[in-house]
Formats: sequence, structure tokens, C-alpha cells
Amino acid sequence: MRALYVVLPLVLAAPAGASDRPSPRSGLQFNAVDVPRGEAQSTTHATSGATWNGASFPLKMTPLGHTADPIEGGLWGQTFDIHGAPVHADDGRLVICNSTDGVSIIPRGDALFTVVHGECQPGTLTLAELAVDDGGGLSVSRARGLDLSSVGGGNLFCAAESTTWGSHLAAEEYEADIRMLAADGTVSDDREAYNRMAWYHRDAFPRVSPYDYGWIAEVQLLDDAGGTYITKRTAMGRFSHEQARVMPDGRTVYLSDDGPNGGFFMFVADVAGDLSVGTLYAARWDASQTGVGTLGWISLGRASEAQIATWRAKGTGFDDLFESADPETCADPLTSIHTMFGRECLRVRPGAELAASRLETRRYAALRGATTEFSKSEGTAIDPVGRRLYMAIARVERGMLAAHPKWDVGGPDHIRLERRPCGAILGADVVEGVADTDGHPIPSAWVVGPVSVLTEGMQETIHGDSQFNATRCDVDRIAGPDNVAFIPEAGVLLIAEDTSAKVNNALWALDVASGELTRILTVPRGGEVAGLQWYPDIRGRGYITFSVQEPFSKWGDVYWQDTTEGDPRSFWGVIGPFPPLK
Repeated sequence: MRALYVVLPLVLAAPAGASDRPSPRSGLQFNAVDVPRGEAQSTTHATSGATWNGASFPLKMTPLGHTADPIEGGLWGQTFDIHGAPVHADDGRLVICNSTDGVSIIPRGDALFTVVHGECQPGTLTLAELAVDDGGGLSVSRARGLDLSSVGGGNLFCAAESTTWGSHLAAEEYEADIRMLAADGTVSDDREAYNRMAWYHRDAFPRVSPYDYGWIAEVQLLDDAGGTYITKRTAMGRFSHEQARVMPDGRTVYLSDDGPNGGFFMFVADVAGDLSVGTLYAARWDASQTGVGTLGWISLGRASEAQIATWRAKGTGFDDLFESADPETCADPLTSIHTMFGRECLRVRPGAELAASRLETRRYAALRGATTEFSKSEGTAIDPVGRRLYMAIARVERGMLAAHPKWDVGGPDHIRLERRPCGAILGADVVEGVADTDGHPIPSAWVVGPVSVLTEGMQETIHGDSQFNATRCDVDRIAGPDNVAFIPEAGVLLIAEDTSAKVNNALWALDVASGELTRILTVPRGGEVAGLQWYPDIRGRGYITFSVQEPFSKWGDVYWQDTTEGDPRSFWGVIGPFPPLK
């Protein structure tokens, strides 16, 4: 869900309580939150506590920041151009990003910081310093918007990741199709409002390339005072990044590609903690193997940021990378593919393979035989003890179905699952000694292979109410899973919802051993649950981070949605503190 918020006077709706009922799970047992009804649908409800191995403790939901809150130099989510000037809408009002998404917590020396995403065009990143009281309560002591001019700005910052070496990864989602680029810098068929980046670049926009966006941006903290260095990790490839999830080795990173007919990727860095050089792999789904499928890995080659910078400096365009022909009459030596951008007939120009592998990662992967049929591939989470990777699929549809009459035409039909319009969580086992499809050993002990379905949403009814997008999902099951995080100490998977098939999206705790689901948070109608992370040891206590994106909004590209129900501003915060789960 992506939108822009224009500042208007707002009144904060007082939160209402929700009844809690004990969960029957053993180990970590949350007090469950009921499905909100009536007026309760307009407020946020969170679990009141949990039990760990028989000992109960209270939990509190603490909002830490709202859209348009005052911060240093402006307002939370305020959009500034590349010169640092505030951006105004056509009617003169300040433009504020009301699509709060990814959240991280990063200790640095004696200080504690968080980075919060604004999932807009242009995108925003806000750095806040946190204070911790004697009881473990968190509060924001100061905050400021980060200057992104050194990387040309950011676009649609989606999910976040805190790395094992203490930095923050921000995923740029929904890259623009450079084939649609016009001389004035705009793209036609602007489905994700890329053209609003003209607000950021002003008169220089015609000289900006879509290849400047669609990357993983890394924010590194330089000191206890909150100094930062930001770079885009181009060796990891360009596509519709939902999230980068770093494995415990600090080298292996899984990269999900959100949208229809996307891919699934794995990056293995040469050196732990350094994402500037490494080998990129694309998944190939084999439906004939264990479970619902097995992932094989196609190498897209090793590359460095310096190599990619050389190609970008040339002003590389699509025709510099590919030959193309009519997809209806595609023939050798060109290859027919079907990706997020539809059917195409392409061949990589000789010598452009490395550049194509990073600037046009999804297209290049498809040409190499990788699977580009994943539909709405969302967040991932790792169980380091059980050595299992979990992937959220918001809706199992389109190319993920067998012989789809539209989305499998012109490309392979690797994935052949049953339609699950309410989504599913897939689990993939980590296997040892894996080689890529060319037979070369993959230098990682965190490569996943066999895939199974862990849990899925269930369709309730089909009807014509556009509020539910013609699909209504069972409120006691997951629906539209998006962000996921794992609590390894308890074997619990946290699942955040982003769907229009329920009135109120929820945050769930799933015991992966028993399959028991417990609802631990619901957000106001129309809002999305995002920003999900688990931090087991922040000053000796545990916290779940979350954000609530655009409460009371409707689906689509909402510029401003008035409401009399409550505060329509996005916000972010934590659930906690948890005692040490040992």
C-alpha cells in the first residue's frame, strides 16, 4: 500500500481496549486479541502479555512516531528535494509520506538508533535515537530525516533488515520499466508513480535514469552521534526488492521480488559484512522434487559495485543491453520470456552480460532459465536453529498456478501450485553442499532447497463488494501475509498482514511445531501491518517492531483520504519489553 499524505489538522483517536483470551500454546504463549467488531474496528488492539515456560509477563504496545510529528528540520515523513528544499503539492501544501513501512533498531556504542522507511515516491528514511527507561520502555529522544542526495534519492522504501554487522538495509520496491522511458524522463504506464521522482530532481529529472532505483540501500552508522553513510548495493541486483534478509554467516542474503511474475534471488558476498562484491543467484523451481517443489540456483555471475558503476556512468539504456523482437514471432537466437513487464523476446548483447545481470536482473535471470513466476513474493525470515527459511506469498495466483492462460504464456511453467487467494507461508529447508545448475559449488552453508507449504489463508466467500477486492478471507486464518520475522528462542513465526480481504489486518504468532496461530495485534480498518522485526536483546530485553501503514485508507494510489473515524496517520512502534527468552 503506497500513498502520499498532505498535512491537515488531525485529532488523535483515543485507543480502545480489546478483550484478551489465553492462548493454548506451550512455550511462548501470547494472550490473544479478539477479532474487532463495530467501533473497535477503528482502533488498534494489542496483546496484553504472554507466558514463557509457565512464567507470565505483561506486554505493552508503544507507538513511537506518527506521520507529521515534529522532528529536527521538519516533520516525520516530510519530503525534501535533492537540494534540501521542502516539496509542495500543486495546491501548495507540504508533501508528507504517510506510508510508514520498514523499521530497524541498531545499537551503536552507548547509543540506540532506529531507521524508519517512508514507502513513497520519493521515498524517505528517518533516523531516530531511542531512550530506554528503567522498566525497558522506549521513547524517541530525537529524530531527523536522512539526506539521500548522495545516492540520488530513494524510491518506495519497503521492508527493512538489520544486518549482523550493525547496518540497516532498505529495499527499493517496484522499479520502473526503462523501455517506457520518454525524453522528458517520465515513463508511460506509470503504475507505481515513478514520475513523482521529478519532485525530487526538479529540472534535472530528464537526465535521471530508472536504473538509479530498484536497489538495496545500506545505511551505516558512523558514530554514536548518529552520523551516517548511505550507499546502494548494486552488486545485489536491481528488481522490485521487497526485503533483503541476511543469514547468520553475514555473507548470504535472500532477496524477494514483489509483484506478478517476479523472481527469487540469493546473493553470496565474497567477504562477510561487505555487500559490495559477490555472486548473485536466481532460483529455478523444480515441481518434480520433494514437497511442492525444490529450488535450484542459477548463477548470474560475480560482480562488484565498481564494475556496475562503470556501466551506469555510460548512461546505459535498455538497447545497450538487449536485442529485442516481436514476442509473438520470437525465434532463435532470441528467447521468449514472461516477467513482471509481460512477454518479451530478447537476447543479451555480447559483452553486456554482467551489466544486464545487475541492471536488468529479472529479465536476465529469465533468459538464463530461472523461474519468474513468483506472485507477490513478500518478506522472508530465517530459523537459524531449525535451519529453515520462511517466505510469505501474499496471494498464490497468476504464474504460480499450473498453465495459467495469461501469465505462463511465452515463458516456462515451473510453478504449479493450487490457487490460494488469501496467501500462504512457504518453508524452505537449508541443505548442505549445494552446487549451482552449472555444477559449481555455492560458497555458502545457508542455501535452501526443498519447499513446502507451512500455513495458508482460507477463502471465506466470493462477492461483489469492492472493499474486499471480490475475495473475503477467514478472519481466524492468515490473509495477505507480508512481513515475517522469526523468534528462534521459541520457535515462533510472526506474520504481518497486508490485505483488502479483511476489514482489520492483524499480526499473528505461529508456533511452527504445533501449527497454532495466535492473533496478537489488530490495526484500524484499511491499515496494513508492516515494519516487523524481532530483537531479542536490546539492553537485555526483547521487542517486536511494527508499523501501521495508512489506517482508514482504501486500496489504490490514495493521495489523500479524509476520515472521521480516527487518526489516518501512519505510525510505528514496539510491542514489549520481553524478558530474556532463555
